Amino acid sequence: MLAGVIWLREQPVRQAETLLVEGLADQSTSADEGRKTESSKIRDAYHTISEYLEKYPTDSKALALQARILLYFNRPEEAIEIFTRVGPDTLVELQDFARCYIAMEDYNRALSLIEEVLRQDPNYSDALYEASTCRAKLGRFQEALDSAATFAAQPGNEAKGYLLMASVHTELKNRPAAIASFAKVLEFESEAERLGIPPWQFFFLYGGILLENGEADRGLPFLQKSLGQERHPDTYTRIGDCYAALGETSKAESAWRMALSLIPSYTPALEKLANLELSRGKPDNALELMEPLKEKVKSSTLAYAFQRIYLAKGNQAEADKWKQKSESLREGETLVGVINDVLTHQPESMWGIALQAHRSGARGDWERADELFSLLKVSEESDPFLRELQVAVQQKRDDLLPRLELLPIDLQE
Repeated sequence: MLAGVIWLREQPVRQAETLLVEGLADQSTSADEGRKTESSKIRDAYHTISEYLEKYPTDSKALALQARILLYFNRPEEAIEIFTRVGPDTLVELQDFARCYIAMEDYNRALSLIEEVLRQDPNYSDALYEASTCRAKLGRFQEALDSAATFAAQPGNEAKGYLLMASVHTELKNRPAAIASFAKVLEFESEAERLGIPPWQFFFLYGGILLENGEADRGLPFLQKSLGQERHPDTYTRIGDCYAALGETSKAESAWRMALSLIPSYTPALEKLANLELSRGKPDNALELMEPLKEKVKSSTLAYAFQRIYLAKGNQAEADKWKQKSESLREGETLVGVINDVLTHQPESMWGIALQAHRSGARGDWERADELFSLLKVSEESDPFLRELQVAVQQKRDDLLPRLELLPIDLQE
């Protein structure tokens, strides 16, 4: 009789879990079809479990379910607090706990939970997929490729697995391997469906990497197929780049102008058209094209384009001004590039750990910042950036975080 009473009492919990599962299935179907929709079933699940917890606030099973629902409501911080308090009891809960940290971009903590899932079930599909994602984010690329290959070997997961491998190879700038993986995707999904991304995006990525690899003739058909499914200025611009690489200047110009028909101030297309006018010896036309961008130049290449235009017009004073701006922007871009390279390829190095601690502090996660900083040995002889970072972490004050400009540009241990 007691078991029957408990079963009846927990009926709302089962109902909320069913609603969550159905809602996630709806969202998955939408993603495979290239749509992004929010399921009302997940909202209904939240209301159902919340009403139940008003009556039974210490029910750990219901609390864990509430944490899972909060994750899919884009409230991972609240979900983490609940999971930390009651603990995940099943592999599904453990995986969703990991997803909370993925949503927070804390890939170290996420991966430790995912690897626990894989210790209990080495073939857990979602864990294999997300382990690859986290490992790639942490610069552990070979491990990412290994888990992606295991995922791709599972029946039904081949296409998504090869797409995952393509993304890792792209991150590694290994274009031939990425191209081979993209090609394998089409062996299993000839129309690039059911990949978790819209088909047009797949064809855009595939065509784009072929273009970057110097294979404009092979990339062009995929970009045109992407354009047939979704008109996007990026796609028109890349199609223009293909035509330019193939020596078909008029077609390239037409494609770049089509990009501007969608977004009149679209920077990449304006810059390419301006360079085309410069090559024709028409700097006034180039300047007219670039004029709308003059007050919002944030890249060194754009500043350099203005420098070239004014040089062609014979205005040395303006050219010098833009040269100075270009060099200043390039310094900042170089620093950002070095930081991203360290975070991607050397996350476990001294500077990789320091930068992760800095990032954690900037978003207010001082517990994680302190945990990371404890791995470093800082003394009076250490770099000023590290000493200032130590003070900020100890006092938990983001206003004391050192400026990234203080980093030595060559971040080697």
